[in-house]
Amino acid sequence: RYRGVVIGHASKVAARVHRAAQSTGFVTSTLGEVRQRADVVILWSADPATTHPRHFERYSLFPEGRFVPRGRADRTLIWVGSSPNASCKLADYMVTIAPGRDSEAATVLRALLEEIELDRNEVQRQTRYGAVFHDPQSSPDLAEGDASAIMKWVQRLNETTCFVYHPLTEGGNGAGLEQVIGWMTGRAGAIDFGSGRPSVLADVESAEDLLGRRSVDAALFISCNPIDEGTPSDWRWLGFIPMIALSSNPSATSESATVWFRTAPFGK
Repeated sequence: RYRGVVIGHASKVAARVHRAAQSTGFVTSTLGEVRQRADVVILWSADPATTHPRHFERYSLFPEGRFVPRGRADRTLIWVGSSPNASCKLADYMVTIAPGRDSEAATVLRALLEEIELDRNEVQRQTRYGAVFHDPQSSPDLAEGDASAIMKWVQRLNETTCFVYHPLTEGGNGAGLEQVIGWMTGRAGAIDFGSGRPSVLADVESAEDLLGRRSVDAALFISCNPIDEGTPSDWRWLGFIPMIALSSNPSATSESATVWFRTAPFGK
């Protein structure tokens, strides 16, 4: 019988966002629903034009949808962040915040919704369906707190309109992978099948933890490049075990693999 551990997220940053989701809860959707419904898109410290090249084209900005038939003309793009990037050039509105203050900014926005009395007759609420895309990589050490604060803000927004939250962590649909693992196993996080049934390894944050303990004798990396995200010593054990990589582009991980299967790029 083969034993193994499945971890849907390759990086510790993604693991921190996952923990925030478990403790806070969040409102989300499929990307298809965003494509069909979202008339307001908020990028929070995110740059999908660079990190997820076809995100705007396929899901969040340009495609025509059932409730946004004119595509880009029916959507408002709001960029929130501290460092201008390629995506903010497409934004209709920009909100600049101080570096490392994402959590505080989201908390203030939620407080404004909760504590300031507004005359509903004087406030025009135009958003029918909004989507927030957040990239926690901008502040890795603060990712859990930032994600939790933004999730709470989105929850509060849903009291007066409809908003969903999507983390943009690794390339591809990492959040979707986490959800599929959840409904297939009934568990979340690092799932261990060693006993013959799925159980959660509560003390494992990423593959890096397992390799550091030398507790695995083979590794399979799918569409990720974890070796570039850690220090060389973190991945030293990979030099002593078989490693298989599936990815569309060469990387430190694919070049170190025993076997590399080159796959089609995302969205192709």
